[in-house]
Amino acid sequence: MNRKASVQLLKTVKKLHQKKYRKLTGTFIVERFKTLVPYMEAGWQIDKVFTTREDYTQKFKGIDVYIVSTGEMKKISTLKNPQDILAVVKMKKEENFIEKNLTLLLDDIQDPGNLGTIIRTAEWFGIRQMICSPGTVDVYNPKVIQSAMGAHARMHIMHKELTNIIKSTKLPVYIADTNGSDLFRTKLPENMLLVLGNEGHGISNELKIMASQTVTIPYAHGKLSESLNVSVAGSIIISHWFALHRS
Repeated sequence: MNRKASVQLLKTVKKLHQKKYRKLTGTFIVERFKTLVPYMEAGWQIDKVFTTREDYTQKFKGIDVYIVSTGEMKKISTLKNPQDILAVVKMKKEENFIEKNLTLLLDDIQDPGNLGTIIRTAEWFGIRQMICSPGTVDVYNPKVIQSAMGAHARMHIMHKELTNIIKSTKLPVYIADTNGSDLFRTKLPENMLLVLGNEGHGISNELKIMASQTVTIPYAHGKLSESLNVSVAGSIIISHWFALHRS
């Protein structure tokens, strides 16, 4: 059904830019049709759609569609250059941790772009499970959503204390650090936990103590960089794991 958006509704949608309102309503914002499609295909419930294009209304049967002006879209968009579609999507209930495959443990990742890249990379390589510490940036942060480009839709993302997860499982726990075994000479197990740490101070000492093994990403002679970005380091380790266990 096509409707005209009231001023109050637009204000309510704009509040979803903030984590506390996303948590309160159990909804989040997805912008760009290309980013929204994976959520639709994976069966996520689309609550409302706002668009500047009337021809888009046929794509959302059974969903409230609001035709808005370019100015109104700018008011509710999180983007510097708003797109022609913005959807309010309902969050899915978190499932239980399953001891299978590679599971990522994110220890206080702060940058939304890094988190979105990690989610997108993990989904690309067939990883479907990720656990975020309480201090990790909100996975429904609009910048995370944009960076992940719809990869959330096929991921099982939980929010739990990482130490409790490690204590509850017998799976080996791997971390990356400067003093460890050469990653490319290490046969990573098919079922394992991989901890990725905070951009500034890395992995917490408490989690380091609980690790089964530390791996190091080797560098070329005469390297100039002090370290790798966490999303880059994570991508390298994930791709190595995938190469070892691809069917």
